[in-house]
Amino acid sequence: MNKLASCVVAAGLAALVLSGCATPLVSEPNETAGASAVLGLGTEPVLPHTPPADASIPGDDEFWEANYAPLGTATAAIEEQFSEEFGYAFFDKTPAMHVAFKGPAPAEAVALLQNTGLPFVIVESVGFNAAEYQAAANEVSRQTRQYVSAERQVQVSQSPSTVPGLIEVSFQSLDPTLTTDPGLAESIDVDPPFSVAFDATNTSPVTMGVGTEQVLPPIDK
Repeated sequence: MNKLASCVVAAGLAALVLSGCATPLVSEPNETAGASAVLGLGTEPVLPHTPPADASIPGDDEFWEANYAPLGTATAAIEEQFSEEFGYAFFDKTPAMHVAFKGPAPAEAVALLQNTGLPFVIVESVGFNAAEYQAAANEVSRQTRQYVSAERQVQVSQSPSTVPGLIEVSFQSLDPTLTTDPGLAESIDVDPPFSVAFDATNTSPVTMGVGTEQVLPPIDK
């Protein structure tokens, strides 16, 4: 699951990709980006879909263990065993795990999810695997480093819960004039099935703790 992360240029942080995407009520194809989605059938969450009101965020240990941990473990196994086929994964608000594959989903991978007894969604034929998705995000990071300065941070994130293969770029700064889109979607060069979008809502700069180091990826010459 460590590949499901956002690359923060100039801050050197990573964030797990979680989604607000709703789970389809029935099995039906999803034509977005040429992908098809299949809802895991015959699965029910052990606890209610929302954590108790007094639970800590993202939920107390019992809620996590019953609704998230088994799917996370299964997805990590899928990523390891089917690295050439695995594309990405994220939780929606149900919570259900969406697991995507470059082509058809391997039957053994589907069985790992079915064995959890929890809701999941299989997304097939997205056209890329996790390594290719990460490489595309790294290339976007390289192309956006020119916008990094002492006053502005640049964050590049994989956002498959919005569109399979989407890479979002956002600028964080205390100066509002430094957080606007300079036309990145048109200026950044990425090959399909990947695409780039500017996130104008993520503008708060990251504050690093005292004594922390900002580690940047190497710049390709």
